[in-house]
Amino acid sequence: TSHAATLTIDALEITRRIYVPRSVFVASAIGVALVNLVLSLVPLLLIILATRFPIHLMWVYLPIPMLMTVAFTAGVGFFVFTMASRFSDVKETYLVLLSTWFFLTPVVYTPLIVPMKYRIFVKLNPMTHLVEMFRRPLYGGILPSRITFGLALLSSAVTLAVGWWFYASRNEDYGSRG
Repeated sequence: TSHAATLTIDALEITRRIYVPRSVFVASAIGVALVNLVLSLVPLLLIILATRFPIHLMWVYLPIPMLMTVAFTAGVGFFVFTMASRFSDVKETYLVLLSTWFFLTPVVYTPLIVPMKYRIFVKLNPMTHLVEMFRRPLYGGILPSRITFGLALLSSAVTLAVGWWFYASRNEDYGSRG
């Protein structure tokens, strides 16, 4: 999503010369990130083999949370791209917010270490559920709960729909067609 925010200057310059739907820039940012994710799985697999970490059958489930994460990222990317193309300070502000959001999301820590009175804030973070969709199959070899799956799917679908609607309603290449 941070890359989508930085593409606004390139998008403006290219779309002045030739017609290119601006959504292509968000899609390319997400595509690059997805390729990066897939390529980063190779060293991860080597580390897993070197440390003799147990390999679980549930790892075949990982493309599902990957697709959910792509949908969520696309929604946020469309929103940020649209805002950054309108306001120049959005890119820098978003990068600060993104760093904060990373530490508020249980990526490098388990949600169980958060004091009970603050766990509601962790559960309200949509990224928490997406991270759990990866964590359980990878570390425990078990599928995420139906509630986690449902919340991750809901947050991905809603974020994608709202992000696309926001983008389409404010960009000339889609705004006039709905």
